[in-house]
Amino acid sequence: MHHIDSFEIVEDLSTYNSQWLKTDHDHFVYTLGPAMRPIREMRGGPKIYTNRRGRCAMGTLLFGAYGTPVR
Repeated sequence: MHHIDSFEIVEDLSTYNSQWLKTDHDHFVYTLGPAMRPIREMRGGPKIYTNRRGRCAMGTLLFGAYGTPVR
């Protein structure tokens, strides 16, 4: 996850970056800050489903206050 530092509204993406497609309607182009990473590794429990989602508040995740789920 990254913090969004700034953004621009660009009509033609190819004028912003020549490797992007030419477009004719508005797009948001974001400038991202450094990655926000948890203090410690967060495990999701048994590896039954690799695409399983978990929910917690962002602050508890980033500061390591959210523990590994107990099954």
